[in-house]
Order: sequence, then structure tokens, then C-alpha cells
Amino acid sequence: MNRILVGSLAVAALVAGPAMAADMPLKAPPPIPVFSWTGCYIGIQGGYGTGTSRHTSAGAWNGVPNGTAGIDITNRFNVYGGVGGGEIGCNYQVGAWVWGIEIDGSAFAKDGQSNDLFPPFTPTWISKTSERWNAMARGRLGYAQDKWLWYVTGGATWVGVDITTNNALLPPSQTQIERKSRVGYVVGFGTEYAIAYGWSVKWETLYTDYGTFRAFDSVDAVFCASAVNCTNRDVRLYEWVSRFGLNYKFDFGKYPAVVAKY
Repeated sequence: MNRILVGSLAVAALVAGPAMAADMPLKAPPPIPVFSWTGCYIGIQGGYGTGTSRHTSAGAWNGVPNGTAGIDITNRFNVYGGVGGGEIGCNYQVGAWVWGIEIDGSAFAKDGQSNDLFPPFTPTWISKTSERWNAMARGRLGYAQDKWLWYVTGGATWVGVDITTNNALLPPSQTQIERKSRVGYVVGFGTEYAIAYGWSVKWETLYTDYGTFRAFDSVDAVFCASAVNCTNRDVRLYEWVSRFGLNYKFDFGKYPAVVAKY
């Protein structure tokens, strides 16, 4: 009898144990940290730019009208070359949205040129636009999915430009050059991916526009003895720049966003 009773109790315990355990509330697992873009960073970037320029006569040579006002000195011509420099910025992430600012500076090796149009100019004369340096201050708005970030960007841009004219049949010393600095606007888009240990890589494409600006209001009458081809001029410049970058973010992951996953 006792054996039957003990056996019955054992069977009942085996049956009731899993059922009671199934009725007990489960403890949620600890939250899994998710990568955050919040923080400040420094980095390097480089790429290639392709732009367009055109020179149009403003109608005077050393202040003396020469009857060419409004006439194109050149057709549109390409301005292209390499860019490279450094950058610094900060991001702040709220949910999936990332707000940021970035400042960068680059050395440019970009130029383009065209023969002057005939008439009234002389085709042996060459007009040239060259870019020496560039700086930008931009805001960024991005959407993040863990370590991926897609963003749009826009702000102000500054550029150092050399405007040159010379006769290809004369010695290089017979060249008129004027250095200008211009401010314009920049807009663009890009993507960035966090690799590990604070490092991330990015790619972006930017459109910059510097409008139209004046050059050669006065020229050296000895080195540029041509009242027509050395006329003062309005220069148009705009371009696209595509570049890659490598950034290092400080306190990488120190203050991660936390999302509970079940």
C-alpha cells in the first residue's frame, strides 16, 4: 500500500511540475545595447571633383570700355581634378534620427581651360579657372539603422580660385593671373558605416555653387597688352565632388542607445 502511495505521488509530481513551471511568469532578458552615433569625430577624406566654368566679358580693359560687354569669352568648359583634406564634426542621435554638424578643409588640384572665342576674341588666347583650396561648414540630418547611417547635408562653402589668361604663342611670363576667394552654398547626400573600435567609413556626393564673380577689373598693360582678350570678365563656377572618408569617433559606444529586444 505504501509503495502504491509513494509511486502515485511521484507520478503526480512529474506531471504537475512542468505545468506549474509553464504557469510561472518568465523574466525578460536584459536589454541589448544598440550602436549610437552620438559623439564627436575627426577624420580624413579625399576624392574627385568635376565642375563647369565660363568666362563672359564685362566690357572694359583697365576701366576703358571696349565694346564687348555681355559677350562670352569662352564656351562652358570642364574644371576637374583631385581633392583631399581633413574634417571634424559631432552627431547627436534621437531614436533613429541623427543630427550633426561638420567642418572640413581640402587642398584642390582642379583646373580647366578654353581657347577664347572668335570673334571678337583671339583663339590663341587661353582663359583658365583653377581651384587651390576649399572649406565647408555643413549641417547633417541622417537616418540610422544600427551601424549604417544615411544622411543629407547642406551649408556654406569657401573656395580659393585662380583666374588666368595668356596667349599660347607668348612666353609663360606673359600671363595675367588673379587670385580670388569666393563663398557659395553646398548640398549633398551620403552614407556612413561604423566598422569597429571607433572607426567608420563614408562616401558622399556634394554639389557646390559659387555663382558668378568678377575678375580682371585691372590688368598689367605690359604682360597683358590686349584690350580685347584681357578684358575684365564675369566668371561662373559650379561643380560636383564625390569623396570617401575615414573617421574616428571619440567615446565610441560609451553611451549606447538601449533598446529591449525579446
